[in-house]
Amino acid sequence: MKRILIILFILTFISSSAFALKIGLWGGYNMLLNDLGPGAEDVTKGGLAFGAKLSLIDLPIISLGLIGGYLPTSEYKTEFTLGVAPNTLTSTYEYSTFSIPVAAFAQLSFGGIYLLGGAGAYIGSSTEKLTITGTGTYASQTAPTVETAADPTTDLGVMLGAGYGMGVGVIGVEAGGLYHMIFTEGESTKMLTLHAGVNLGF
Repeated sequence: MKRILIILFILTFISSSAFALKIGLWGGYNMLLNDLGPGAEDVTKGGLAFGAKLSLIDLPIISLGLIGGYLPTSEYKTEFTLGVAPNTLTSTYEYSTFSIPVAAFAQLSFGGIYLLGGAGAYIGSSTEKLTITGTGTYASQTAPTVETAADPTTDLGVMLGAGYGMGVGVIGVEAGGLYHMIFTEGESTKMLTLHAGVNLGF
């Protein structure tokens, strides 16, 4: 009988407090910290990022769940124009890389301040886009945009973060930063994401 009461107490505790679902949406800016080397002066390292955080176990001190997002890592764009207006032929080349983390996390909260650590898969890929546009006598040479995407790669990565959050009732807001280290071939890829978002509890 004593064991049954203990089991019932544990199940009641889990159902009433531990598995309090919380969903968060965030947006911000991701920065690639790696040095891309000579000749990369025109490459933009990073871009606007967004993602979501799902807390499956949400206690006053600790939360456990899943986090994911879209993190641009680099972008390069160049144009080359032949002719003189209004008769021109312009080719535009764009190349971008990005990473999509899908990770499990644990978060410790002390008042409004929180510390977060996580690990999981980082799915990386790149896209290339070529556009040819003609005007005047070159108008007939305008071609449809050609866009190709590289096969995705998956690497193990870890993240560490900190921030501050506050809430009223089931709605909360937070702002913070996440440091990422992806164990890619050769040098590890390092990124920093500054973000802000809203949380909704159930």
